[in-house]
Amino acid sequence: METDKNAKAPYITKGWMHAFLDKIKKIRMEKIDANIIKSYDIAPGANASKVVTALKFFNIIDDDGNVIGDNFDKLRLEGDKYKEAVKEMVTRAYSNLIQEIDIEKASVPDLVNYFRFKYKYTDFPAKQASKLFTYLCKEAGIKLSPELEELNKVEHYKKVNKSPKLVDRKTYTSKKAKDSKKAIITGTYPTISISGSGINLDFEIKNDADIENFKTILDNLKTKLIPEKQDS
Repeated sequence: METDKNAKAPYITKGWMHAFLDKIKKIRMEKIDANIIKSYDIAPGANASKVVTALKFFNIIDDDGNVIGDNFDKLRLEGDKYKEAVKEMVTRAYSNLIQEIDIEKASVPDLVNYFRFKYKYTDFPAKQASKLFTYLCKEAGIKLSPELEELNKVEHYKKVNKSPKLVDRKTYTSKKAKDSKKAIITGTYPTISISGSGINLDFEIKNDADIENFKTILDNLKTKLIPEKQDS
């Protein structure tokens, strides 16, 4: 079964795709819908349906949510067999992209502009789609240009300020926050990813104004991120 040429490339976070690929190695699924995605903590809330749409784009499930035989089962394998399965999925789903762009020489703008032009995406979804593509290429062992490889390198910072202090490969978590509610700063420009009960967003920090905007968003979400203690 070939990818629908009219289907739009997904721009879900690579973390959700990673969670799905990890989960199916542990659990055999026959049918996948948004409720299944939420129940296995692959993606929260309304974002679960976005993962389902992505799985259809990759021909892992059909339009009714039934898993597609070999396409699904091969992704449950380990080692080189797993890499071969992901490579097959990538070359099938992104065939037009691979034909139009020399991914071994391409720049990040080359890739982002492909998603902008091909799918009429705005800035954020085009960048997210690019990150997902490069993540899957890495999983498949597909060679990318050095610049595209950088999209898969994660930098973690302790806090957002004018001169953020680098914290080597650690996730910063507020003392008041629960394990499921972490703030991670990543990317070429620092990107704060927040996930929790019904919350999943990425916020890219380019300048001081972005920091202030993020603070405003965080204040609005505070009651969900850090529930207030009830008086006993």
